[in-house]
Amino acid sequence: MMSNKHKRILIFVLLYTILFVFDGVKWLASLMPSSITNYLVYVVLALYGSFLLKDRLIKQWNEIRYSKRRFFLKS
Repeated sequence: MMSNKHKRILIFVLLYTILFVFDGVKWLASLMPSSITNYLVYVVLALYGSFLLKDRLIKQWNEIRYSKRRFFLKS
């Protein structure tokens, strides 16, 4: 049985695949002929994905922020 978070991630992946890989944005734009439709879809999907993966993004940001930056200084 899938957890609630996994279901949401699956929905995000399906939406991304349909809208951007299979060009569903053009189909959506034909339903709503406004030019702002594409931007709205991009923003909503980006926000949805960032809220789904917020804990992972924070963890990776902290790893980057507090890691020793040896790759900048070659000794």
